[in-house]
Amino acid sequence: MTSESLPESSGQRSRLVTGAAWMGGARVINAVISFTSIILLARLLAPDDFGLFAIATAVSLLITMVSELSVSQALIHVEDLEDGHFDSAFTIGLIRAAIMGASTAALAIPIAHFYEDPRLIEVLYIFAAISVVGSLISPRFILFQRNLDFRAMVALDLADKFVGFVVTVAIAWATGSYFALPIGILAAQLARVTISYIFAPYRPRISLSHWRELVNFSIWMTLGTWVQTVNWRTDPMVLGLFVPSAALGQFSMAERTSGIISREVLHPVSHMLFPAFSRIRSEQERLRKAYMAAQGVLTTSILPLAVGLALLSDPIVRLLLSEKWLPAVPYLQILAFCVACRLTQSLNPIAMATGDTRALFSRDFRAMLIRLPLMALGIIWGLRTGNDVILGALLGRAVAAAINAVLNMILIAKLSPVNVLDHFRLAARPVIAACVMSAVVLIVGSTFSPSVYLFETAVETAILVALGAIAYCGTVAGLWLLAGRPEGAETHMLEIIQSGLVKLGIRKA
Repeated sequence: MTSESLPESSGQRSRLVTGAAWMGGARVINAVISFTSIILLARLLAPDDFGLFAIATAVSLLITMVSELSVSQALIHVEDLEDGHFDSAFTIGLIRAAIMGASTAALAIPIAHFYEDPRLIEVLYIFAAISVVGSLISPRFILFQRNLDFRAMVALDLADKFVGFVVTVAIAWATGSYFALPIGILAAQLARVTISYIFAPYRPRISLSHWRELVNFSIWMTLGTWVQTVNWRTDPMVLGLFVPSAALGQFSMAERTSGIISREVLHPVSHMLFPAFSRIRSEQERLRKAYMAAQGVLTTSILPLAVGLALLSDPIVRLLLSEKWLPAVPYLQILAFCVACRLTQSLNPIAMATGDTRALFSRDFRAMLIRLPLMALGIIWGLRTGNDVILGALLGRAVAAAINAVLNMILIAKLSPVNVLDHFRLAARPVIAACVMSAVVLIVGSTFSPSVYLFETAVETAILVALGAIAYCGTVAGLWLLAGRPEGAETHMLEIIQSGLVKLGIRKA
């Protein structure tokens, strides 16, 4: 099987804009589902449950890391796909599934003894099943991403999210048990695999005929994934050694809430941009324009969400999660800052599109060398001064996020025609607008008296959200008009909005 001929530039741009509209709509729905799930589960389960789940998740991810091979991304990069490529990808996934499932199940009892929590045994058994099921997705489904057809990807993500939401909330409501969290993930994975075969039928065949080609592309991404897992996913395991599971649950809830932006926006956008950039990787000027357009839209649209989350974290927690989660407020504020730092650049799609996946490993290894010592210093500071250990670790994480963001911009300049100043130009209007928004929210918010009534808090928060949105959008629009309406994020966002209105039948093509 060979891939279809590539579309012309105008056709590709149209498909990318249409895809962005589809993905944008789906991300909004997914974010709503995720946030609703967090709100309900925060009220149905205890912080201790989330602490237990955080440790189990970290352990499972470490085990998954050992057998990780990013062959699906290799299928996008291969120019002439054959049936053997898909068979090899499926077989590699099957081998991974066996290794991950057996390893997770075997380590369940020792891990439970180490943390002195027998509940981890059964939870890790469920994670063993999750790792097996998740590896069996149809390898042909990657063709939708490769061909910039995001409708099937949207359907897959929505079904996955909806099934997980229904199952998790139903079990939590009926039993109040922490089992709701892992069983919900298992149900979502089953739905994801099933739907992948409906959209992309595939008859499994055992073959490793193209394993070398797939692994050669994936190896540096795989090593990078290992480092990323150690760098980003082991926090609950380390912090669990110093704080009780209830405190760890507060940290986990803050990560879940701030992570909505990463899960529902940053990661999907990266997956969408990779195939688009791959098609023009040899055309430097087109690659630069495509990156500038995508990064500009991303920064302009998502930065106010991260900043707003930090500004209004206290009332958001009070209104949506309940007062038992108030200790998570300072964690949420720092994590929102970390998300804002990640918004400043998109290294992954550039590195994968140009085939320089080794750069991703170098990035991840360097990020780990910066992040882990700073977090360790924060933990030591907390232990020696009697302050919050988690807060100290997160402060170190925030400093590392700022440093790594700048270093990532420098690395992008080495891989592509996009330089560091380009990133600062892209962020100029959004950052200025975010500062104006912050000033408006803080000044107006300071005039409100603390209230014990949730309704009054809700009204005040709604007012601040509205004023912040007006201040941000007005500032961005004003700066854009003063600059002479140059082609940039604002232009492309209008195109995306118009495409979405056409799809909904509100506006004629």
